[in-house]
Formats: sequence, structure tokens, C-alpha cells
Amino acid sequence: MPGQVEHDFVKFLKARSKTFTWKHEDMQGIDKSIITPKINIDPSFRPVNQKRSKFAPERNQVIQQEVEKLLKIGMIKEVQFPRWLANVVVVQKKNDPDGTSDQEDMTFITPIGATHQRVANKKFEEKLGDTMEIYVYDMVVKSKKFEDQLKDLEEAFDILDRYNMKLNPSKCHFRMRSGKFLGYRVTKRRTEASPEQIKAILDLRSPSSTNDIQRLA
Repeated sequence: MPGQVEHDFVKFLKARSKTFTWKHEDMQGIDKSIITPKINIDPSFRPVNQKRSKFAPERNQVIQQEVEKLLKIGMIKEVQFPRWLANVVVVQKKNDPDGTSDQEDMTFITPIGATHQRVANKKFEEKLGDTMEIYVYDMVVKSKKFEDQLKDLEEAFDILDRYNMKLNPSKCHFRMRSGKFLGYRVTKRRTEASPEQIKAILDLRSPSSTNDIQRLA
């Protein structure tokens, strides 16, 4: 990267530091007037209350930490008389957790990736297919010309700031000539499957008998 270009890029990122969320308390959420997730529930169905499951001590600790963290920043709230109740499912995932508005009817915390996708499609509509691509929580800002990169990135950041959408700095990569997106490796020349995603196929031994061929069916 040329010296002046690198200087301008670093200067831009420092000036837009508020677009990033450096701690959970920075995640204020998108204004409810823009979009509010809602769970469609048929009132004729009887509410379900699962029996409490037992978790290993280390998982209990993780659950407690996450609950306290989300309560502190206001992403969830305690409900005294829930109509629906289900056990927490502990999974390791890349995306940050999100809450919904239907606290009395939900199963602790619900993923709203589809809602996030609709928000992104609506707010970044003029950029999609041109200088941006978005799938749920994955976002790519692309430029056809080297000199347009900073301008394209600034326009994307302007939209993020306008709707109070935040970026996780640990998952951001800038000034890349190639990279991974949705399991594919995207380069200047082409888009190809990531080696990690097709390792099992690449390592598959060629069939040497009739039985081997039948196992592939």
C-alpha cells in the first residue's frame, strides 16, 4: 500500500472509530422506529414450558455470564411470568446475540438473522450489487478501482452511522485483494470454493472396487 494511501486510510478509520463496537455496552441497537422483530404466534396453540435441563458446571458458568452481560446492556430483560419457556441452547457462534420485543413469548433469546438481513437490504439497497454485498451478518465493500476504495468505504460507514449499526473490529478486514466470503475465496480473477470447505472431498480416496462405488451412492 503506498505511503499516502495508507496514511489516509488509517486517518479515516481513526475518525470513524464510533462505528465500531469496542465493548458490549456500545451495542445500543437499531432504533425501534426503523424495525422491530416480532414473533408470529397462533393464539390457539397451547404455550409450551419445557422442563429445566441440567448443564455441566462450565456451561452453567457460560450461561450465567452471558445472561448478566445481556441484562446489563439492556438486550434482554427478566420476565416474571413467561407464557412460553424453553431451555437455553449453548452454541459457539461468530455472530453476536440479538434480542426481540416479545419477551413473554420467546424461548430466552432468539436469533434474528432474517430481520437483520431485511434491515441491511433496505438500508444498503442503493449499494448492493454495486459496491457492497451483504448476507445476514457478513458484509463486503468492494471497489473496481484502487483509488475508489476509501470513497466506497466512507459511503458504507455513512449508512452504518445513520442507522446506528455497529461493526465488530475483531471481525473486520480492510484493503484486501482477496478473502473469504460465505465459504468461498473471492479474488480479483474469480470466486472459488475455500479449500477448508471442500477438504473432505479433496481427500476422498478414488474408488477401487464395486463396493467403493456403491458407498458413494
